[in-house]
Amino acid sequence: MRRGSGALIGDHLWYAIGRLTGHGPLRVLCRLAGKARRRCEERSLDHYRRYGAAAIVLGRFVAGVRIATAPLAARGTIPYPRYLLWEVVGALIWATAYVLLGYVLGAPALRAINHSRWLIVAIMALGVVSLAAPLVYRWRKRTRLARPGARA
Repeated sequence: MRRGSGALIGDHLWYAIGRLTGHGPLRVLCRLAGKARRRCEERSLDHYRRYGAAAIVLGRFVAGVRIATAPLAARGTIPYPRYLLWEVVGALIWATAYVLLGYVLGAPALRAINHSRWLIVAIMALGVVSLAAPLVYRWRKRTRLARPGARA
């Protein structure tokens, strides 16, 4: 229960941020993704309008989508009572899925972890590198192009 309520609180903080800043969080996500800001925002709004409640529920399982759904809802694309209903439904499904996954895989996963700690460290390091590499690449590309006399 704590996991679901914590998720609700976090998403409502994103909702409040969206209410105060407009599409600020969406702009940041589009910029991090390296997409054209205007086009990225328009496509996100179109997807959100098309899928509405399903985007709220399924967005729980996809990090970037989850962050974007609350600010989009805050800008008036869905009434708050409806957003709250689907947010609670999504949080319950999300928390239940992860608790069941832990219950089913708990003992075998613990045995595997105890036998292969270095493998897990290597997988985590690979994950960090794979997440950081595109960001570093874009940052270097922008700083190179920002220099005087640089070619596009």
